[in-house]
Amino acid sequence: MCVIIYKPAGVKISDAILRSCMIANNHGAGFAFRANNKIVAKKGFFNLRTLKVAIGKYDSCEGVVHFRLRSAGLISGKFCHPFKIDSRYLFHNGHIPKLGTQKTSDTYKLAQILKRLSYNDQIELLEDLELRGDGRFALVGSQGVDLIGEFQAYEGLFFSNLHWLYGKPVKVPKGDDYFMNCPKCHSKAIWNKVMCSQCGHWF
Repeated sequence: MCVIIYKPAGVKISDAILRSCMIANNHGAGFAFRANNKIVAKKGFFNLRTLKVAIGKYDSCEGVVHFRLRSAGLISGKFCHPFKIDSRYLFHNGHIPKLGTQKTSDTYKLAQILKRLSYNDQIELLEDLELRGDGRFALVGSQGVDLIGEFQAYEGLFFSNLHWLYGKPVKVPKGDDYFMNCPKCHSKAIWNKVMCSQCGHWF
C-alpha cells in the first residue's frame, strides 16, 4: 500500500508516527525537503533510528516522507521513493497495473515516462492516473509541493492513507470482535470502534 506524508514547514513528525508507518510499510523509506532554496532528497532507509536522525534535521522545512510496501519491483534502496524527475522528486502511494514487474517497480517506470514530459503534462498524467484509481502522488520541487489525490489530515500532517494507524486486527478466539492495541496508550481496544475505551484516543 505505501504511505506518503506531507509535512508543512515547522510541523514535526512524531516518533510514534514514524514507527507506525515503518512497521506497516517496511520495504524502505525516503524523503525530500525544501531547505535553503534547494531540495534535499535521500532514500533507502531500512532502519528507523537512522531515518529519525536524518529527518530530524528538517523539522523546520516543508517536505514529503514516504514508506514503501512493495507491490512491484525488488525490495531495495533503488526502488524506494522518491524518484528524481529533472529538478523534482516523485512519490507514489498505489499501484499502476502492468507497468511494474517482479524486478522493476511501477513508480520507477512512471518516473522514466514523466522525465519526457513538461511540468504541466506531468501533472495532467498524474491527475489522470489518480482519477483512474492508480494511487495518490506528491511532487516536490523548488517552488513547492504538489499533492495529487485526497490526503487526510492527522496531527498537523497530511497522509495519503491512514491504514498504518489502524494496525493489524487480531481475532480473539472467544468472541466475534476484533482487537488491536491503541496507538496512544497501547491498551487493547475493539477493532470495530474508533475510540480507545481506556484513554479515549480516537483512531
